[in-house]
Amino acid sequence: MYNAGFDCGDLGSGPRAGTHDLSDLGEKVYLRYLDIDEVKPGDFVGLIGHIGMVIGMDEEKIYTGESYWTGDLHVTAYSHEEFLKRSKWSFVVLMEDYYQDQGNLEEMW
Repeated sequence: MYNAGFDCGDLGSGPRAGTHDLSDLGEKVYLRYLDIDEVKPGDFVGLIGHIGMVIGMDEEKIYTGESYWTGDLHVTAYSHEEFLKRSKWSFVVLMEDYYQDQGNLEEMW
């Protein structure tokens, strides 16, 4: 997120619409409406009250990172199908436009 010029502090994905949260930064797309080709490293993934980040992708896997407590980073690898149909995440916040607007769009993976 620092690559995007954003220090989020302790903001999460927010409990409801109208609450300032990280999902306000880009287009929120629910997984059931998403094509895996739309997802890129740097995009946020979320569910009510929690947010993570897509930290990498390849032809077979998508990797998400999340933190529950300071210094407690969890990385999970999903197949593309698992991510879209069986992961705990509800939505993706597409961040490419945000990074581009901030002049910090670069290949992250």
